[in-house]
Amino acid sequence: MYLLTLPLLAALTGTDTTVTVGANGKLELRNHEGPVTVTVWNRQAVRVRAQHDDESRVSVEVSGGMVRISGRGRYGPEPIAYELTVPADMALEIYSQEGEVRVTGSKAAIEIQSIEGAIIVEGGRGSVRVNSVEGALQVRGASGRLSLATVDGDISGSDLEGDLEVTAVDGDVLLQGIRAANVEASTVDGDIIMSGEIRGDGRYRLSSHDGDVTLTVPSLDATVSISTFEGEFTSDFPVTVNTAGRKMTFTLGKGSARVELESFDGEVALRKGPGR
Repeated sequence: MYLLTLPLLAALTGTDTTVTVGANGKLELRNHEGPVTVTVWNRQAVRVRAQHDDESRVSVEVSGGMVRISGRGRYGPEPIAYELTVPADMALEIYSQEGEVRVTGSKAAIEIQSIEGAIIVEGGRGSVRVNSVEGALQVRGASGRLSLATVDGDISGSDLEGDLEVTAVDGDVLLQGIRAANVEASTVDGDIIMSGEIRGDGRYRLSSHDGDVTLTVPSLDATVSISTFEGEFTSDFPVTVNTAGRKMTFTLGKGSARVELESFDGEVALRKGPGR
């Protein structure tokens, strides 16, 4: 095990160190406060640049394929701004108390948890989990098992492929260019707008309590279930509706996929248009 702890040499200069890592490694960063930016390069190494005051320390611990990064001030946690450069195949685990987290170009698993701050991710493969208590989420170009969740903030996802679970409490959900076999998207107070492909064996459920739900697809071969209490349902596709109370069902094509659209206090719309 190699433990490297570097002091800040001068204010606004901060820590700048590079450590060598093997292929398919993993990085774990825990930060109390401050922005975190992660980009990739074609070297099997991790570069850590950090800005902090002259009484704070950044620890970079390397053990096998694991790199652990943490910082601490003289009297406890202090703000630290990180800029990390990592191999594209390095899995990432980032925990932030407060501050924006941005990851660009990853081709590996990503897990990000933030209490307060926006999270922006471009890339990610295999398992991508992004969670914020108070902050907007933007995820683009990820594939695999995808989970996006926030309590207070909007969620935007584009060019996503795989199994997708999206959960918001107070915020809108916008999903564009989705190529997924399974989608579960819900919000309590906000709209849900999704466009993409509906696969023949797929399952798709979009649900809002206090907001509109809109699904736009180029074509549809599915059994569709619509539920709305106080809103209306409109469709660009010709449908023959079977109604039971506030619920209605119909089949388009052979009904291969399963689509559920639900809003308690909002409109539900099924639109025909480009999937992207």
